Amino acid sequence: MSKSASQPSTLSELIGAPPTELDALTAAEVAALTQAIDNTRQRQKQQLMHAMQAALSHIPALLRGPVRAILLPSRASR
Repeated sequence: MSKSASQPSTLSELIGAPPTELDALTAAEVAALTQAIDNTRQRQKQQLMHAMQAALSHIPALLRGPVRAILLPSRASR
């Protein structure tokens, strides 16, 4: 996600078209749900990156860059 943790996305950006049951929630409840989903996705992203780094630590140092570029092509251009 391109949004920062202090600026969560809208609920529809996070989950697509929200179910009609969410119409019963107040604005504060929707904001809390949006924040919770955004926080959870940020934690998941961090945990996945940590797991990837741990997995790459088993690969010889000279091969880590090319393997990382193959496994994470979107990060190779950064």
